[in-house]
Amino acid sequence: MKVGESSLAFVGLKDLRSKLICYQNNIYEPKREIGRKTERLIDAQDLDLGSLTTTDGFKINANLQPFLLNDTYVVDLTLVPESPNISIDIPQLQHFKPSSLLPSNIQASLGQTLWIYGEVDPSENCDALAEKLAIALVAGTNLNPVRTQQGELFGSLLFEYQAPEPDEPDNPAKKCHILILINNSQAATGTLPGEAYDWLLNLLCSYHKILYIYQLARQRCQDARKIYSDLENKIQEFNSLISENKTQLSGLKSLIGKTPQIAFDYTRCLQDLHLHHTAITTNINNYRICLNNIQTIGSGNSPKFW
Repeated sequence: MKVGESSLAFVGLKDLRSKLICYQNNIYEPKREIGRKTERLIDAQDLDLGSLTTTDGFKINANLQPFLLNDTYVVDLTLVPESPNISIDIPQLQHFKPSSLLPSNIQASLGQTLWIYGEVDPSENCDALAEKLAIALVAGTNLNPVRTQQGELFGSLLFEYQAPEPDEPDNPAKKCHILILINNSQAATGTLPGEAYDWLLNLLCSYHKILYIYQLARQRCQDARKIYSDLENKIQEFNSLISENKTQLSGLKSLIGKTPQIAFDYTRCLQDLHLHHTAITTNINNYRICLNNIQTIGSGNSPKFW
């Protein structure tokens, strides 16, 4: 990972390919993934990437879990302070190098989610804290996080933010999706995500695929509208030519030659839209299955906006 060559200089990131089963001698060989019983692309539960020492005296540990979920590569990179008893304030959040984890650096083709979890005293103003955390995560960039939803997950408060790329606000691959989970009631939130890990992972994967495919479908729909408009113009031109005298025969031949290609392009657009619709429907069904299982683990509770 290129991010491991710069600010997130964890030892394990620098030689990550040597740990993945789909690489041999640094050469990508996807056929090595075929027939595996597990979705993990490593032979262990996770990869210990090592630790980094901060200027405030504590270390940050990192581990990584790479997956192949159906046809999609998914990576979970987790950064935690060396001890759960270490208190992290807003400025210290920069020790975790959040700017290195933003879409411009990660360049995930389908999109990504930044998820931060913290435990606070019951007296803490969680709304204000979530806002500060979201702003700190994108500090020094042109991203502007906007809270879109809030709810509860596993007894903790969940805040959702979206930070789109200003130049491409509708591009889901360049939009930073942020989830902030704050435990202010000593709930068992820290243990429940372990039980729900696979379902949460697949839910987020389906979420990003739905948005990505929907964006592709919108673009294809625009293409189809333009091609259909061109086809309509050609039909009108055709009707005009055949009603005129024979001196227009050359123009008629030229028009006849162009029309089949336009019709073919329009048919391809319709086929692509059908495939996108099928893919979106499939991922919506997968999303609902994941959500139902998360609700079961959470005693029937999950964020309503999910």
